[in-house]
Amino acid sequence: MNDKTKLKSLPKFKSEKEEADFWSSHDTTEYDFRDTEETILLSPALKTKMEIRRRERLKKLLKLDEENFKRFQKIAQKKKVDQFSLLKRWIEEGIKREAV
Repeated sequence: MNDKTKLKSLPKFKSEKEEADFWSSHDTTEYDFRDTEETILLSPALKTKMEIRRRERLKKLLKLDEENFKRFQKIAQKKKVDQFSLLKRWIEEGIKREAV
């Protein structure tokens, strides 16, 4: 089912067992999960691993040498913004500047 207007609303469950029983016999692709919020608690060690992995992926994506990548990180810290946000801002500024 590709048309999101035809997706069914999620039912309300009284317990985790009731929910598990329901999903064992229903197709999740038929239901609309867009407004579903769920909080996932992560251990500090896992958070650290995820952040290191995220930085490494960004470093590989940007193909910067170690020195320039560290400078980029320091600029983001100084501006108190996420590295991805800073990168996005710089790209948008460059596009506006070059599109003239």
